[in-house]
Amino acid sequence: MRDLTLRDIFKAVLDRIVFVAVVPAVAVAVTAFVCWNVLPPTYTATTTMYVLNRASDETISYTDVNTSTLLVNDYQALASSNRVVDGAAQLVGLEDLKDYKVSVSLQSSTRLISVDVEGLDPAMTANVANAIAFNLSECILDVMKVENISIIDTAVPPDSPSGPQSLRNTALAGVIGLVASVGLVLLIEAMNTKIRTADDVQEFLKLPVLSQIPKFTDD
Repeated sequence: MRDLTLRDIFKAVLDRIVFVAVVPAVAVAVTAFVCWNVLPPTYTATTTMYVLNRASDETISYTDVNTSTLLVNDYQALASSNRVVDGAAQLVGLEDLKDYKVSVSLQSSTRLISVDVEGLDPAMTANVANAIAFNLSECILDVMKVENISIIDTAVPPDSPSGPQSLRNTALAGVIGLVASVGLVLLIEAMNTKIRTADDVQEFLKLPVLSQIPKFTDD
């Protein structure tokens, strides 16, 4: 394998410019076809809950806030538990939620928990998100004997799909195809140690060029 100069790189790419252009073009075409014609649209519905542990109904103390902050992580884990997820499936009349992608996250520096549900049907996706929120509240009450989580925003059926992100995926495919094609061209060029010019003789053999045979034409 030989080291490539900037001149070698440009020459290698220009010599195989058709290959370099075709690979990303094919990647873009295939990805665009799959995203727009094969993959079904998916929808995401979100419900938001707020955690606040109150020792007294009259005032909110610093201890209440600290306790709530500690409980948020527990509630996030509970929201993803089989008990909550399976219970939510029963509430919406499903055997399970394997056709739905459920993610539970904490909003940074807050005691807000977001439950995002992704599915193929917008109405059912919202129902599943709301069922998880409701079942989480019931689970907390049953397990911890407290009512310290409130639903702030209920999920509503989304008007537009959230995926697949066709434009982003298509652009990413083009970039990856371009990088891959250029990388392959440079690898082939670096592996090619054939001596073709006088400069190659000096570079690889470290010998001086005494003479060169000129090219002859039929003319």
